[in-house]
Amino acid sequence: MILAALILFGIPSLLVVIVLSNGAPLLLPPGPVMRLSRYLSENRIDTRNVNSFPEVSPIKLQGNRKESFDRVMKAVDHLGWKEVKINP
Repeated sequence: MILAALILFGIPSLLVVIVLSNGAPLLLPPGPVMRLSRYLSENRIDTRNVNSFPEVSPIKLQGNRKESFDRVMKAVDHLGWKEVKINP
């Protein structure tokens, strides 16, 4: 009985805590139900212009390519990220 309760409540609760501790924007559109189901089932990012998750949609920058690239690389450095691949 304890094992069944752990499986029914403990594991899903742990997964929700993990998602929340990663700073997932659950309350933004398309909403927490769709976001949780996607976060807990898929390991990919969709960057089409019609993406359901606005925080991973492409952005358009003003200025020429070099200025835009330099701004992006400065932001990457500021956030402590590292570029894995640059595809010009």
